[in-house]
Order: sequence, then C-alpha cells, then structure tokens
Amino acid sequence: MSASNEFSKSYLSTSVFVSRAYASLERLSGDEVLLRQKDGKKLVEEIIPIAAFLKYFEIPGRRVNCKYFPGNQNYDARIKIRGNEVRRNFLKESYFLEVTSAVSAYNYLERESLSIHGAVFGGGKIHSEGLKHQGNRRIISEAVAEDGDAVVIKASDWIRECLKAKAGKAKYLSLVYCLCRLRRNARF
Repeated sequence: MSASNEFSKSYLSTSVFVSRAYASLERLSGDEVLLRQKDGKKLVEEIIPIAAFLKYFEIPGRRVNCKYFPGNQNYDARIKIRGNEVRRNFLKESYFLEVTSAVSAYNYLERESLSIHGAVFGGGKIHSEGLKHQGNRRIISEAVAEDGDAVVIKASDWIRECLKAKAGKAKYLSLVYCLCRLRRNARF
C-alpha cells in the first residue's frame, strides 16, 4: 500500500494521522527522502507538513480529524473540527489545507549533493555540470559568506513567491495554507 493511501481512505484523528506519518517516514531510506523517490515526495512535501500543522492546531477542547487527498485538486487535505470554538462560531466545522514548501530554486541540487556526497555548502552558490543519463553529472557547491540576516531575507522571498504561485488556487474561503521549509541539514 502506498503511503498516501494510509491517509486518504477516511478521516483520521490527529494522533493517528501523526503517528502514521512518522512511521511512514521512518520506513523510507535516506535517498527516498532526499531525492523524493517513491513515496518520499508526497510524504515529505505534503503529509509530514500536514501532520506538523495538526499537532499544532489540535489543542484541549479542539478535536481535529483529517483526510488527505493525493490527487490534483486545489487542496491537499480537509480537516473537520469539533469543540467549543465551533459551537460558538469562532471556527468553521471544516477547512481545506493546501501545503506548499518555501524553498530555493536550487533546493533540488542541495538535496542531490547531500545524497551523493553527504554534504553541501549553503548560500546558493551551487550548480550542476554534465548530464545524469551520460554519467558525467557533477554538482558543485561553493562556500559563501553572508550577512546574518541573509537567510531570513531569502526565506521571506521564498514564502512570498510560494503565496503568489498558490494564490490562483484559492477558490475556497475556508482554505488554510500550510507553509513549510525543511531545514537544509535536517536528519531523517
């Protein structure tokens, strides 16, 4: 069974969704995570961020159930909420979730370099040479010195671009955007 099927058959409680997400992630190899192979892409880019959102969003008095939608629609999941906030009309009973990752245009090169070499320089001075199918592809990253706020400025630019790109998808008033940025050096 594919990882996404574990989350899309019915509405799952937050605890079940989160425990299944983490268990599915633990079953993946390093390359499946870094190179987004097999179930790695949907799991890392959509299901894990949804799980993180659910852990944050569910609090005492607010119960949340979630169903993942793996297809190509304007949202990635739907949540149903129960509790006093719904009864008092502070929250709606249901929201759609759309996940997007705020990452650089060269993020895929960083992940590929991590997979091949086990390390990569940050800062964005990275490129590839050669072709994978010819067997001569190389990824070259160079160390770069940056101001202390450079990471924050870049991240805010990535977030702005993500929101612009997703703005056209917002056909639902009850749409929640889940923005995530995986740390470059995160260990799985």
